[in-house]
Amino acid sequence: MKICYLISNLSQGRGGHFYSLRTTARALRERCRVFVVDVGGAAPSPVLQESGLPFHHICCDGLNVGPVFVQLIRILRQEAPDVLHAFDPTSHFFARVAALVIRRPVLLTKCGGPNPRTYYPYAETLVAYSQENLRYFETRNKFRSTTIHLIPNRVSAISQDPPRLHRLVSRLNLSGDCPTLLRIATLSAFHRESLLQSIRLAKRLNRDGHRCQLVVIGVRQDTAVVQEIEQLCDDTIRLVTEDEYTLNAAALIDLADMVVGTGRSLMEAAARGKVLLAPLAGHAYPVLVTPAILSQLFYYNFSTRAAIDGVSEEENIGAIVRLMLDSQLQSAMRQQAAEWYHKYFAIETVVEQYHTLYRAAVRNHRHHPLDLTLHAAWYVRGLLHRYWLSRT
Repeated sequence: MKICYLISNLSQGRGGHFYSLRTTARALRERCRVFVVDVGGAAPSPVLQESGLPFHHICCDGLNVGPVFVQLIRILRQEAPDVLHAFDPTSHFFARVAALVIRRPVLLTKCGGPNPRTYYPYAETLVAYSQENLRYFETRNKFRSTTIHLIPNRVSAISQDPPRLHRLVSRLNLSGDCPTLLRIATLSAFHRESLLQSIRLAKRLNRDGHRCQLVVIGVRQDTAVVQEIEQLCDDTIRLVTEDEYTLNAAALIDLADMVVGTGRSLMEAAARGKVLLAPLAGHAYPVLVTPAILSQLFYYNFSTRAAIDGVSEEENIGAIVRLMLDSQLQSAMRQQAAEWYHKYFAIETVVEQYHTLYRAAVRNHRHHPLDLTLHAAWYVRGLLHRYWLSRT
Protein backbone atom coordinates (compact mmCIF):
# COMPACT_ATOMS: atom_id res chain seq x y z
CA MET A 1 0.00 0.00 0.00
CA LYS A 2 1.20 3.51 -0.82
CA ILE A 3 0.05 6.69 0.92
CA CYS A 4 0.31 10.27 -0.32
CA TYR A 5 0.32 12.87 2.46
CA LEU A 6 -0.64 16.38 1.36
CA ILE A 7 -0.32 19.70 3.15
CA SER A 8 -0.57 23.36 2.15
CA ASN A 9 2.23 25.77 2.91
CA LEU A 10 0.71 29.26 3.12
CA SER A 11 3.29 30.79 5.43
CA GLN A 12 6.67 29.48 6.57
CA GLY A 13 5.80 25.78 6.50
CA ARG A 14 6.72 25.31 10.16
CA GLY A 15 3.40 25.02 11.97
CA GLY A 16 2.58 22.18 14.31
CA HIS A 17 0.61 20.23 11.71
CA PHE A 18 3.76 19.98 9.55
CA TYR A 19 5.48 18.19 12.42
CA SER A 20 2.36 16.05 12.97
CA LEU A 21 2.35 14.99 9.31
CA ARG A 22 6.07 14.26 9.47
CA THR A 23 5.68 12.12 12.58
CA THR A 24 2.73 10.20 11.11
CA ALA A 25 4.41 9.56 7.75
CA ARG A 26 7.67 8.44 9.36
CA ALA A 27 5.83 6.00 11.61
CA LEU A 28 3.67 4.58 8.81
CA ARG A 29 6.57 4.01 6.45
CA GLU A 30 7.36 0.93 8.51
CA ARG A 31 4.09 -0.54 7.19
CA CYS A 32 3.46 1.33 3.92
CA ARG A 33 5.26 3.19 1.19
CA VAL A 34 4.77 6.92 1.73
CA PHE A 35 5.51 10.26 0.11
CA VAL A 36 4.62 13.88 0.82
CA VAL A 37 3.30 16.68 -1.39
CA ASP A 38 3.69 20.24 -0.11
CA VAL A 39 1.54 22.75 -2.03
CA GLY A 40 2.46 26.31 -1.20
CA GLY A 41 4.86 29.19 -1.49
CA ALA A 42 8.08 29.57 -3.40
CA ALA A 43 10.09 27.79 -0.69
CA PRO A 44 9.25 24.27 0.50
CA SER A 45 8.57 23.56 4.16
CA PRO A 46 11.93 23.06 5.93
CA VAL A 47 10.22 20.65 8.34
CA LEU A 48 9.36 18.32 5.46
CA GLN A 49 12.35 19.06 3.26
CA GLU A 50 14.68 17.80 6.00
CA SER A 51 12.42 14.93 7.08
CA GLY A 52 14.08 12.18 5.06
CA LEU A 53 10.70 11.37 3.48
CA PRO A 54 10.12 11.22 -0.29
CA PHE A 55 9.01 14.77 -0.94
CA HIS A 56 7.49 16.92 -3.70
CA HIS A 57 7.01 20.67 -3.52
CA ILE A 58 4.52 22.44 -5.79
CA CYS A 59 4.79 26.21 -5.89
CA CYS A 60 1.35 27.83 -5.69
CA ASP A 61 1.02 31.61 -5.74
CA GLY A 62 -2.76 31.41 -5.60
CA LEU A 63 -3.24 32.40 -9.22
CA ASN A 64 -1.59 29.43 -10.93
CA VAL A 65 -4.24 26.94 -9.78
CA GLY A 66 -4.47 25.24 -13.18
CA PRO A 67 -0.74 24.48 -13.43
CA VAL A 68 -0.78 23.31 -9.80
CA PHE A 69 -3.43 20.72 -10.59
CA VAL A 70 -1.54 19.61 -13.70
CA GLN A 71 1.66 19.14 -11.69
CA LEU A 72 -0.13 17.44 -8.81
CA ILE A 73 -1.89 14.97 -11.08
CA ARG A 74 1.38 14.23 -12.89
CA ILE A 75 3.08 13.48 -9.55
CA LEU A 76 0.19 11.28 -8.42
CA ARG A 77 0.17 9.30 -11.65
CA GLN A 78 3.92 8.74 -11.36
CA GLU A 79 3.80 7.76 -7.70
CA ALA A 80 0.50 5.79 -7.99
CA PRO A 81 -0.68 6.08 -4.36
CA ASP A 82 -3.58 4.01 -3.06
CA VAL A 83 -4.80 6.71 -0.65
CA LEU A 84 -4.54 10.52 -0.45
CA HIS A 85 -4.37 11.91 3.10
CA ALA A 86 -4.67 15.70 3.49
CA PHE A 87 -3.69 17.56 6.65
CA ASP A 88 -5.60 20.82 6.13
CA PRO A 89 -8.65 22.06 4.17
CA THR A 90 -6.58 23.74 1.43
CA SER A 91 -4.57 20.64 0.55
CA HIS A 92 -7.81 18.69 0.85
CA PHE A 93 -9.30 20.87 -1.89
CA PHE A 94 -6.44 20.01 -4.23
CA ALA A 95 -6.69 16.34 -3.26
CA ARG A 96 -10.45 16.21 -3.91
CA VAL A 97 -10.08 17.61 -7.42
CA ALA A 98 -7.10 15.38 -8.23
CA ALA A 99 -9.02 12.35 -6.93
CA LEU A 100 -11.64 12.91 -9.63
CA VAL A 101 -8.91 12.17 -12.17
CA ILE A 102 -6.85 9.42 -10.52
CA ARG A 103 -9.84 7.80 -8.78
CA ARG A 104 -8.42 7.30 -5.31
CA PRO A 105 -9.93 7.71 -1.81
CA VAL A 106 -9.23 10.95 0.08
CA LEU A 107 -8.90 11.33 3.85
CA LEU A 108 -8.75 14.56 5.86
CA THR A 109 -7.23 15.18 9.29
CA LYS A 110 -8.54 18.02 11.47
CA CYS A 111 -5.31 18.80 13.31
CA GLY A 112 -6.82 20.06 16.55
CA GLY A 113 -7.68 23.70 17.06
CA PRO A 114 -11.15 25.12 17.72
CA ASN A 115 -14.28 23.74 16.13
CA PRO A 116 -15.08 25.29 12.73
CA ARG A 117 -17.21 28.43 12.93
CA THR A 118 -17.99 28.71 9.24
CA TYR A 119 -17.49 26.43 6.27
CA TYR A 120 -15.57 23.19 6.68
CA PRO A 121 -15.25 20.81 3.72
CA TYR A 122 -17.03 17.49 3.55
CA ALA A 123 -14.83 14.40 3.76
CA GLU A 124 -15.69 10.75 3.30
CA THR A 125 -13.18 9.85 5.99
CA LEU A 126 -12.18 12.32 8.69
CA VAL A 127 -9.60 12.01 11.46
CA ALA A 128 -10.08 14.20 14.54
CA TYR A 129 -7.26 14.85 16.99
CA SER A 130 -9.48 15.88 19.91
CA GLN A 131 -12.74 14.73 21.48
CA GLU A 132 -13.83 18.36 21.22
CA ASN A 133 -13.61 18.20 17.41
CA LEU A 134 -15.02 14.65 17.28
CA ARG A 135 -18.23 15.64 19.06
CA TYR A 136 -18.63 18.67 16.81
CA PHE A 137 -18.50 16.62 13.60
CA GLU A 138 -20.65 13.82 15.02
CA THR A 139 -23.46 16.28 15.73
CA ARG A 140 -23.47 17.98 12.30
CA ASN A 141 -25.89 16.71 9.66
CA LYS A 142 -23.38 17.53 6.94
CA PHE A 143 -21.04 14.82 8.26
CA ARG A 144 -23.64 12.15 9.06
CA SER A 145 -22.33 9.93 6.25
CA THR A 146 -18.67 10.64 7.10
CA THR A 147 -16.59 7.92 8.71
CA ILE A 148 -15.03 9.77 11.64
CA HIS A 149 -12.05 8.44 13.57
CA LEU A 150 -10.70 9.83 16.83
CA ILE A 151 -6.93 9.42 16.62
CA PRO A 152 -5.46 11.96 19.06
CA ASN A 153 -2.27 13.70 18.05
CA ARG A 154 0.77 11.52 18.64
CA VAL A 155 4.49 12.25 18.73
CA SER A 156 7.76 10.40 18.58
CA ALA A 157 10.53 10.66 21.13
CA ILE A 158 12.74 13.55 20.04
CA SER A 159 16.50 13.13 20.18
CA GLN A 160 18.14 16.14 21.75
CA ASP A 161 20.77 18.30 20.04
CA PRO A 162 23.63 18.83 22.54
CA PRO A 163 25.63 21.33 20.41
CA ARG A 164 22.60 23.57 19.88
CA LEU A 165 21.59 23.18 23.51
CA HIS A 166 25.04 24.24 24.67
CA ARG A 167 25.07 27.25 22.35
CA LEU A 168 21.63 28.39 23.46
CA VAL A 169 22.31 27.97 27.19
CA SER A 170 25.57 29.91 26.79
CA ARG A 171 23.98 32.61 24.67
CA LEU A 172 21.12 33.16 27.14
CA ASN A 173 23.45 32.82 30.13
CA LEU A 174 20.92 30.57 31.84
CA SER A 175 21.45 30.02 35.55
CA GLY A 176 21.91 26.52 36.88
CA ASP A 177 20.75 27.63 40.32
CA CYS A 178 17.05 27.98 39.53
CA PRO A 179 14.51 26.03 37.48
CA THR A 180 13.94 26.81 33.81
CA LEU A 181 10.47 26.99 32.29
CA LEU A 182 10.08 26.53 28.54
CA ARG A 183 7.33 27.46 26.09
CA ILE A 184 7.75 26.51 22.42
CA ALA A 185 5.09 28.12 20.23
CA THR A 186 4.64 30.15 17.09
CA LEU A 187 4.45 33.85 17.98
CA SER A 188 0.92 34.25 16.65
CA ALA A 189 -2.49 35.36 17.84
CA PHE A 190 -3.49 31.70 18.15
CA HIS A 191 -0.80 31.06 20.80
CA ARG A 192 -0.85 34.53 22.40
CA GLU A 193 -2.78 33.51 25.51
CA SER A 194 -0.59 30.50 26.30
CA LEU A 195 2.49 32.69 25.89
CA LEU A 196 1.07 35.34 28.22
CA GLN A 197 0.08 32.74 30.82
CA SER A 198 3.65 31.41 30.77
CA ILE A 199 5.08 34.89 31.25
CA ARG A 200 2.64 35.73 34.05
CA LEU A 201 3.63 32.54 35.86
CA ALA A 202 7.35 33.31 35.65
CA LYS A 203 6.82 36.87 36.84
CA ARG A 204 4.55 35.76 39.70
CA LEU A 205 6.99 33.12 40.94
CA ASN A 206 9.92 35.53 40.86
CA ARG A 207 7.89 38.27 42.52
CA ASP A 208 7.01 35.86 45.35
CA GLY A 209 10.69 35.04 45.85
CA HIS A 210 10.77 31.70 44.01
CA ARG A 211 13.51 32.21 41.43
CA CYS A 212 12.95 30.78 37.99
CA GLN A 213 13.69 31.66 34.37
CA LEU A 214 11.45 31.34 31.31
CA VAL A 215 12.64 30.70 27.76
CA VAL A 216 10.18 31.28 24.91
CA ILE A 217 11.19 29.77 21.55
CA GLY A 218 9.05 30.62 18.56
CA VAL A 219 8.84 31.61 14.92
CA ARG A 220 7.83 35.22 14.35
CA GLN A 221 4.43 35.26 12.65
CA ASP A 222 2.29 38.06 14.09
CA THR A 223 4.14 41.37 14.49
CA ALA A 224 1.80 42.66 17.21
CA VAL A 225 2.25 39.50 19.28
CA VAL A 226 6.03 39.57 18.83
CA GLN A 227 6.18 43.18 20.02
CA GLU A 228 3.94 42.43 23.00
CA ILE A 229 6.11 39.51 24.11
CA GLU A 230 9.33 41.49 23.59
CA GLN A 231 8.04 44.27 25.85
CA LEU A 232 7.37 41.74 28.62
CA CYS A 233 10.84 40.21 28.51
CA ASP A 234 13.33 40.98 31.29
CA ASP A 235 16.38 39.34 32.81
CA THR A 236 14.30 36.28 33.78
CA ILE A 237 12.29 35.97 30.54
CA ARG A 238 14.17 35.37 27.28
CA LEU A 239 12.75 35.24 23.77
CA VAL A 240 14.44 33.16 21.05
CA THR A 241 13.34 33.55 17.42
CA GLU A 242 16.39 32.66 15.30
CA ASP A 243 15.95 29.88 12.74
CA GLU A 244 18.87 28.01 14.29
CA TYR A 245 16.73 27.33 17.35
CA THR A 246 13.12 27.50 16.14
CA LEU A 247 13.45 24.74 13.51
CA ASN A 248 13.01 21.40 15.30
CA ALA A 249 12.89 23.27 18.59
CA ALA A 250 11.76 20.09 20.37
CA ALA A 251 15.41 18.99 20.19
CA LEU A 252 16.09 21.70 22.81
CA ILE A 253 13.56 20.56 25.42
CA ASP A 254 16.27 19.36 27.78
CA LEU A 255 17.24 22.93 28.64
CA ALA A 256 14.02 23.02 30.72
CA ASP A 257 12.85 21.60 34.03
CA MET A 258 9.19 22.49 33.42
CA VAL A 259 7.42 22.88 30.08
CA VAL A 260 4.23 24.79 29.33
CA GLY A 261 2.75 22.84 26.45
CA THR A 262 -0.25 22.65 24.15
CA GLY A 263 -0.90 19.72 21.84
CA ARG A 264 2.27 18.13 20.53
CA SER A 265 4.62 20.42 22.48
CA LEU A 266 3.27 19.02 25.75
CA MET A 267 3.50 15.45 24.45
CA GLU A 268 7.09 15.92 23.32
CA ALA A 269 7.94 17.29 26.75
CA ALA A 270 6.33 14.22 28.32
CA ALA A 271 8.57 12.03 26.15
CA ARG A 272 11.56 13.77 27.76
CA GLY A 273 10.14 13.27 31.26
CA LYS A 274 9.57 16.95 32.04
CA VAL A 275 7.22 18.48 34.58
CA LEU A 276 4.16 19.48 32.54
CA LEU A 277 2.01 22.58 32.69
CA ALA A 278 -0.91 23.46 30.39
CA PRO A 279 -2.87 26.67 29.82
CA LEU A 280 -6.47 26.98 30.99
CA ALA A 281 -9.28 29.09 29.57
CA GLY A 282 -10.02 32.12 31.71
CA HIS A 283 -7.02 31.64 33.98
CA ALA A 284 -3.99 33.83 34.53
CA TYR A 285 -1.49 30.99 34.81
CA PRO A 286 -0.97 27.55 33.28
CA VAL A 287 -2.00 24.65 35.48
CA LEU A 288 0.23 21.86 36.74
CA VAL A 289 -0.83 18.69 34.89
CA THR A 290 -1.82 15.98 37.37
CA PRO A 291 -3.67 12.66 36.97
CA ALA A 292 -6.81 14.32 38.38
CA ILE A 293 -7.20 16.67 35.40
CA LEU A 294 -5.36 14.81 32.62
CA SER A 295 -8.48 13.50 30.87
CA GLN A 296 -10.14 16.94 30.89
CA LEU A 297 -7.07 18.54 29.34
CA PHE A 298 -6.85 15.68 26.83
CA TYR A 299 -10.42 16.42 25.68
CA TYR A 300 -9.22 19.78 24.32
CA ASN A 301 -5.84 18.47 23.11
CA PHE A 302 -4.24 20.52 25.93
CA SER A 303 -5.24 23.80 24.28
CA THR A 304 -5.99 27.19 25.80
CA ARG A 305 -9.70 26.33 25.33
CA ALA A 306 -9.45 23.77 28.14
CA ALA A 307 -12.06 24.66 30.77
CA ILE A 308 -11.86 22.86 34.10
CA ASP A 309 -14.16 23.71 36.99
CA GLY A 310 -12.83 24.02 40.49
CA VAL A 311 -9.20 24.87 39.70
CA SER A 312 -8.02 27.53 42.14
CA GLU A 313 -5.35 29.92 40.86
CA GLU A 314 -3.74 30.19 44.29
CA GLU A 315 -3.82 26.46 44.98
CA ASN A 316 -2.23 25.87 41.58
CA ILE A 317 0.55 28.37 42.33
CA GLY A 318 1.04 26.70 45.70
CA ALA A 319 1.36 23.28 44.05
CA ILE A 320 3.97 24.62 41.61
CA VAL A 321 5.96 26.20 44.43
CA ARG A 322 5.89 22.98 46.48
CA LEU A 323 7.12 21.13 43.42
CA MET A 324 10.01 23.57 42.96
CA LEU A 325 11.08 22.99 46.56
CA ASP A 326 10.73 19.19 46.64
CA SER A 327 13.17 17.20 44.50
CA GLN A 328 11.42 13.89 45.25
CA LEU A 329 8.10 15.31 44.07
CA GLN A 330 9.80 16.59 40.92
CA SER A 331 11.20 13.12 40.24
CA ALA A 332 7.76 11.55 40.69
CA MET A 333 6.16 14.06 38.32
CA ARG A 334 8.86 13.47 35.70
CA GLN A 335 8.34 9.72 35.92
CA GLN A 336 4.58 10.22 35.63
CA ALA A 337 5.05 12.30 32.46
CA ALA A 338 7.22 9.62 30.87
CA GLU A 339 4.59 6.98 31.68
CA TRP A 340 1.89 9.14 30.08
CA TYR A 341 3.99 9.42 26.95
CA HIS A 342 4.33 5.66 26.53
CA LYS A 343 0.66 5.04 27.35
CA TYR A 344 -1.11 7.92 25.58
CA PHE A 345 1.19 10.02 23.40
CA ALA A 346 3.59 7.75 21.50
CA ILE A 347 2.95 7.52 17.74
CA GLU A 348 3.68 3.78 17.86
CA THR A 349 0.38 3.25 19.71
CA VAL A 350 -1.71 4.31 16.67
CA VAL A 351 0.25 2.93 13.71
CA GLU A 352 -2.02 -0.11 13.41
CA GLN A 353 -5.11 2.12 13.67
CA TYR A 354 -3.91 4.23 10.74
CA HIS A 355 -2.98 1.16 8.74
CA THR A 356 -6.46 -0.30 9.29
CA LEU A 357 -8.01 3.04 8.31
CA TYR A 358 -6.08 3.11 5.02
CA ARG A 359 -6.96 -0.50 4.21
CA ALA A 360 -10.63 0.25 4.78
CA ALA A 361 -10.68 3.42 2.69
CA VAL A 362 -13.05 2.95 -0.21
CA ARG A 363 -13.53 5.50 -2.92
CA ASN A 364 -17.06 6.91 -2.94
CA HIS A 365 -18.33 7.38 -6.47
CA ARG A 366 -20.48 10.28 -5.29
CA HIS A 367 -18.29 13.34 -5.45
CA HIS A 368 -20.54 15.76 -3.55
CA PRO A 369 -20.31 18.33 -6.37
CA LEU A 370 -22.18 21.04 -4.43
CA ASP A 371 -19.78 20.87 -1.49
CA LEU A 372 -16.79 20.72 -3.83
CA THR A 373 -18.09 23.93 -5.44
CA LEU A 374 -18.39 25.51 -2.00
CA HIS A 375 -14.87 24.28 -1.22
CA ALA A 376 -13.58 26.02 -4.35
CA ALA A 377 -15.40 29.22 -3.37
CA TRP A 378 -13.90 28.99 0.13
CA TYR A 379 -10.44 28.62 -1.40
CA VAL A 380 -10.92 31.66 -3.67
CA ARG A 381 -12.26 33.72 -0.76
CA GLY A 382 -9.12 32.87 1.21
CA LEU A 383 -6.95 34.02 -1.69
CA LEU A 384 -8.79 37.33 -1.89
CA HIS A 385 -8.50 37.83 1.87
CA ARG A 386 -4.75 37.21 1.86
CA TYR A 387 -4.35 39.55 -1.12
CA TRP A 388 -6.27 42.28 0.73
CA LEU A 389 -4.10 41.82 3.82
CA SER A 390 -0.94 42.09 1.71
CA ARG A 391 -2.16 45.43 0.34
CA THR A 392 -2.97 46.98 3.73
